[in-house]
Amino acid sequence: MIDWFKQEWNNFKNSRTIRLAYAQGLANIIGGIMTLLPSFEGYFSPQLFIAINAVFALAFNVLRKLTTESLGEK
Repeated sequence: MIDWFKQEWNNFKNSRTIRLAYAQGLANIIGGIMTLLPSFEGYFSPQLFIAINAVFALAFNVLRKLTTESLGEK
């Protein structure tokens, strides 16, 4: 198991595609949490909540495009 972590860490350090894949996974987790927990709306004003969602949507889109380009798909 430790060897797997070491290998995965080396892959993460050396591969842009793997870093982007982990970033995409983290983005999906954040998006899922924001979707599943509408109580986040109580922490922000409605206008700020919309702006935060828009920023995350733009960031997810850029991340998706970078991942697609890195994988060589067009």
